[in-house]
Parts: sequence; C-alpha cells; structure tokens
Amino acid sequence: MSSNENKLGYVDAMRGIAILMVILVHTSQRVPNLSPLMGRLAEYSQMGVQLFFVVSAYTLCLSFERRSKEPYSISSFYIRRLFRIAPLYYIAIPIYFAFHIVKQHYNSEPISTTEPYSIVNIVANILFIHGFVPSANNNIVPGGWSIGTEMAFYLCFPLLFVISKKIAGNRPIQLFALLLFCLGANLALQLIIIRVTNNSFQNGNFFYFNIINQLPVFLVGIIAYSLHSQKIHPIILSRLVSIFGFLIFFAIPLLLWKSKMQLLFAVIPTISAISYLFLMNWIKATKRQSGLLCKIGVVSFSMYIFHFLFAWGLVPTIIGGISGIVNPDIMLLLAFLLTCALTFCVALITQQSIEAKGISTGAKIISHLQERAKRLL
Repeated sequence: MSSNENKLGYVDAMRGIAILMVILVHTSQRVPNLSPLMGRLAEYSQMGVQLFFVVSAYTLCLSFERRSKEPYSISSFYIRRLFRIAPLYYIAIPIYFAFHIVKQHYNSEPISTTEPYSIVNIVANILFIHGFVPSANNNIVPGGWSIGTEMAFYLCFPLLFVISKKIAGNRPIQLFALLLFCLGANLALQLIIIRVTNNSFQNGNFFYFNIINQLPVFLVGIIAYSLHSQKIHPIILSRLVSIFGFLIFFAIPLLLWKSKMQLLFAVIPTISAISYLFLMNWIKATKRQSGLLCKIGVVSFSMYIFHFLFAWGLVPTIIGGISGIVNPDIMLLLAFLLTCALTFCVALITQQSIEAKGISTGAKIISHLQERAKRLL
C-alpha cells in the first residue's frame, strides 16, 4: 500500500472536488445570462454535496472498523462527530445572522430579526435537528441543510454499518440490492408524503434535503468501502472501467436535469453518487494526487461553511462593475476563482483555530473515557 493511500490522499482530493463544485454552483447564482452549457454544468455542481456524503460514509466506515474494538466505541463515535462539526457550525450561526442584517440594510429592506432567525429555528440548528424542521432546515446557516442531513445519518450509521456488513459478507456486490431497495423505498415514501401533505417534491425543497431522500447516497459510500476493503476482481476497480462508469453516470443526470419527471430529484442524487463511486476508484488508482486539491480538501469543511460570505456577498460587489462588459461565462470564472481564493485563505485559519481545536477537545474526552474503562477492568 502506498504512502498516499495510507494518508488517504485520494479522500482529500475527493473532498477538494466536492467543495469546488459547491462553490461553483453558489457563485453561478449571482451571475446571470450564462450560456446553456455553462449554466447546466454550474447547476449540476450542486451534486458536490452528494460527493461529500459519499466520502463521509466511506471514511466513517474506515474509522468505525478500525476503532470497533476500543472501549466505548459507539459513544466515542458520536463524540468525534459532534466535536468535528459543532464548534465551527456554532460560530457560523451569529456570523450569518450578522450577514443577514447587513444584506437587508444593503438592499434597503426592513430589518427583521425574527425571520428566519427565530428562537425555534436557532435552537433546532444548535441541537442539529433542523433536518426535520422545515423552517429551520436551510435558513440559519446557508447550506446548513447538509449538516442536518449528515447528523441524521450519523445517528443511524452504526446500525447501518453492521447491517451492511452482514448483507455484504464476502460478496459486497450484494449491497447494490440494498441500494435499489432503499431507492425504491425512498420513491414510495416521497410519493406518499407529497400526496398526504399536498406538497410538491422539487429540487432544493425540504423533501429533497431530507435524510430519507439522501440516505441512498450515503449507502453508495458504504458500498465503496466494501468494494475497496474486500478482494474484488481487479477489472471492476480498474481505471478504464472507472473512467467509463463515471462518464456514464455523470451524463445521465445532465441529460435528465430539465426533465419534468415527477420525483426526478429523488433519483438524481443517487445516480450522481454512483458516478462518484467510479470517480473514487479512478482517483484512488492514481499514484499521485494534486497537492493543491488535497490541501483544499483538508480545509473543505471550513470552506463549505464560509464560502457563502464571498459567493453571495463580497465577490458580486467587487466584480459588479464589469457586469455587462465581460462575457457572463468569463464573469463566472473570475467570480469562482476569487471566491475560492478568499475562502481558502479564511479556511486555512479557521481549520487550525476552530476545527482542529474542536477535534482535539473531542479526542481528550474520548481518552478520558477510555482511561476510565481501563481502570474499571
């Protein structure tokens, strides 16, 4: 096994790709009149969140398997997850409250401190249950829906991991049957929900964001772990098969994106996730990953949290003067590069000053629990 694999460089590269996709879609939302091709690619880049989900499930499997024999392994799992996410997210809440006020003032709108920043919505985000509260789901911290969905996945992950291992056995390909079952169950549940509630299922609404709709995406990450951890015929994981597999499952959502099919976006996230399974195989088989891409991946959580300040705030203000002069596609490229650069600089600081300290605090709590367990033996 190469040193790169030991360091999970391919995982950092995947995270780097994911955050660049997310920044692209949000940057494009402030650049009108894009060409059809650029507009479609920019819209599709919202699937960067699904790439994050796939990588998250994959790395959770690696970590959970490695630490399964430790004392208090389940408690330690939840402590690690909480202290990995909470410190930065909690700091983001007042920052985006201030951003909300400044934006209202800049747009000469009446300043309201009750919507969406009500006590109920803020508390739901603090408790990480906003994935189940429509009014709090994606309003307190932009993009916060993915954190709520991820936290909901953490809650059921240990059980899901055990079930998937039993199903996979020595044939991880059997997990695809579980994936199809979950996808079918999701479609059925979403159809029942929209019929009962008389609401519609649309890209970017509460039903789309919910863990029920995103669970098959996480399952693809578990499948990737199972394929990589067991002896699979080399041709399945070969670079050539991975390239073709990625291109096929990447093209399908692009072709379907503007379709009027009901519940289309209950299927597209999973199709995209399967393309990322092939992408992961491809990148993992590459001996060397881009150093810059891996560095971006390391600070990708901080970049995810703070890039909205630049993509929706500072950068449109900076380049607004050339709007109408420069081609919109070039405008998007400039806005994207500037947003990435500014966000990366901030993330280098917050990753060390907030994320790393939160992770360290969680590790200390876990160490204390494990020491106590040893003394009781």
